[in-house]
Amino acid sequence: MNLPMMIEDVRKREKYVAVVLTNKSFHDKCFIYLSGIRLLRKYFFKNGISYVLMKKFNIKKFEEFIYDENCYGLYIIGHGCRHGLKIDKNEMLYYCSFKDAPKKDFVVQLHCNHGGGESLADIIALNKDKSYVSDNYRYPWSNWIYFHRLLKSTK
Repeated sequence: MNLPMMIEDVRKREKYVAVVLTNKSFHDKCFIYLSGIRLLRKYFFKNGISYVLMKKFNIKKFEEFIYDENCYGLYIIGHGCRHGLKIDKNEMLYYCSFKDAPKKDFVVQLHCNHGGGESLADIIALNKDKSYVSDNYRYPWSNWIYFHRLLKSTK
């Protein structure tokens, strides 16, 4: 049985999905853990999907995921807008800076996606049907419902 892995070494051995949590503040942590991250982990386990969970956000590690060819998909949970990810109170990471990155099978942006510009899914995702970017604000219960439906969609 191919059990999912969440240890750092998975990146050196096989394809994996990265789960990025922008949990730099208490507010961020509340948003993320009320979003149903356990349901996503259960989905990975149930489907034998290897993943790496970024428990503490780090720009360098995020960029490693973006440029790592073994990383074939991304789930991004936290705060942002359609064209960027909020790093902390006064800092944004703009997705347009990754136009030269290798393509991913999918990108799921589970943060606010209001405003204009290109999402990371628009820029690097190959499969738009597997990707997800809302058109407005996100709330923890919206993400919980997304993960619940994802988990229930598998047998």
